[in-house]
Amino acid sequence: MRPLRPDALPRALFELAFGAITLATAAPLAASRHVPLQDLPQHMAAIAVLRQLPFSASLGEYFTATLSRTQYLIVYLLGIPLSTVFGVEGAGKLLAALTVIASRTRCASCSVAPAATSASRPSRGPSRGTRR
Repeated sequence: MRPLRPDALPRALFELAFGAITLATAAPLAASRHVPLQDLPQHMAAIAVLRQLPFSASLGEYFTATLSRTQYLIVYLLGIPLSTVFGVEGAGKLLAALTVIASRTRCASCSVAPAATSASRPSRGPSRGTRR
């Protein structure tokens, strides 16, 4: 069995803390009665219509599904099956929370440039004792 690296425990604690903070940022979406996203009702209505469109002749008179024209394709494709389990409002809140979590995780995984060391810093001119 390999010995643990010296930085393994701090890294594990960081990952645990980061996960808890990330989930905490999504908690208001689940706890609030009215989610503070201006267009969420429109997306929930679209999910509700898309879910019932194949089974309703009267909806077919007013709506046509053209998912190839939307930038929210993944939202609707995930929202339709999720709405059968959690309801339309629950699916909307869950997708909003997953979006928050995914954006936090993506930002954390971005590479950060290492701090410049004295050897890699650009020179500010000649140092003492050198001629130009």
